Amino acid sequence: MDFNSFKEDAEAWIRLNDGYELTQTDEKDERLYFKVKSVTFYLTCPGREKKNWFIWSDQEDTIQMLGEVTDYLSGCKQHTVEEVLNYTKKKLQPSVGGADDENMEDEDEYEEDIDDNYYEDDDIDACQGEASAANKVTLSDEEDELDRQFMGQGNPVAVHRLVKDLKNMKDANGKFGVVGEPRGDNLFIWDVKLTDFPKDTRLGKDLENFAKQYNREPVVYLEMKFPQEFPMHPPFVRVTRPRFKFLTGKQSSVG
Repeated sequence: MDFNSFKEDAEAWIRLNDGYELTQTDEKDERLYFKVKSVTFYLTCPGREKKNWFIWSDQEDTIQMLGEVTDYLSGCKQHTVEEVLNYTKKKLQPSVGGADDENMEDEDEYEEDIDDNYYEDDDIDACQGEASAANKVTLSDEEDELDRQFMGQGNPVAVHRLVKDLKNMKDANGKFGVVGEPRGDNLFIWDVKLTDFPKDTRLGKDLENFAKQYNREPVVYLEMKFPQEFPMHPPFVRVTRPRFKFLTGKQSSVG
């Protein structure tokens, strides 16, 4: 869809949802600006440079409420304007008030959609089986505790997403050959360990030889530095151990 089609769909949604206004459109940056009571936010539409929707607000309190919307939009599923705005409305409901109407879909359906697509880009089934209601409460409490632990370190949307990733990493417990955690109290720098490389591959064989020669684990250690714009901007990743041989044809030294 082009930007004008997204705009028309947004205008149609506005007509059915009292209190919401489409205050501005920016075709150059492909943005739709909205207002409901004192809350303002904008959507960047999928287009030339972005494959997914992006939601943001200049109001810090609103950004915190939009954390789950960011998770919802980060999956690979292509959402319609109506789906995005309905889910946003659901998450803003506690702040702006008002009763749900017949245009709102059931919240559980949205939550299921988030879980099913959370790691879809990596072909990882992050939700195996149905958790009990008690387990859901426990996991929610754990996320709240982590949110409080890292609160104030930066962009609330990035903090919320990294907390969710950290919880999922702990739950997986190395199941997918990846183990990682923040470095000390800094949520935006992670130390990550990659394991379980196939032994019949060149990398797997090299790591096995390295492990035997130096009495080390056959693993790769990474350092990941996340920007404040995460998850819309990717982290910087570098290999810290072991040192790999780069066949560039050049040698250089510093210092």
